[in-house]
Amino acid sequence: MFLALSRLHLTILSGLLLYLMSWFERILSECLRGLIEPIILLILWSYVVLVGMSPSVVLFCCDVDYLFFLLRFSVRNDYR
Repeated sequence: MFLALSRLHLTILSGLLLYLMSWFERILSECLRGLIEPIILLILWSYVVLVGMSPSVVLFCCDVDYLFFLLRFSVRNDYR
């Protein structure tokens, strides 16, 4: 038996995780701050596997992976 989840459910879950992890970011040292996104991704993918990997939920997690990748390796160009 699988749970019916939509992308909205995972959006709420990931937003809650980002909010909670922002509190931990203030406490953690500089070397551990880079682990917040991988921890969130691990929790999200574990949850996706737990609920049965429906296509919409897997697509959402792939989108979040892509977003965190872009945020991590983005280069800011200031063209003036």
